[in-house]
Amino acid sequence: SEAGQRVAAQVRNVEALAQQREREIEQLRRAQRRLEVDAAAARRDAQAARSLLARTRRRAEEEEEEARSAARSRSTEASRRGGTGTAIVCRLQEALLRCEGRLE
Repeated sequence: SEAGQRVAAQVRNVEALAQQREREIEQLRRAQRRLEVDAAAARRDAQAARSLLARTRRRAEEEEEEARSAARSRSTEASRRGGTGTAIVCRLQEALLRCEGRLE
């Protein structure tokens, strides 16, 4: 009967659409899992970058402190030895470090 055939065709269409939607949903789930993995990797990368930045800053601060200490030592030693030329040079180095913001 013609009515029965139309109903059967509609049922097949609905079943085909349902299967297509299921495939689309599964694709979206896979994409979501990939995004979650990517986000976790990005968080790890960001943490590693923050750690590297902190280490680099600490190293720079240590190097600056060594430079300040060396400049002070040279200036003190030159003054003690009475070498005014060397003391002036050392004070100029200290002033330069101060201008660069590396010496208080």
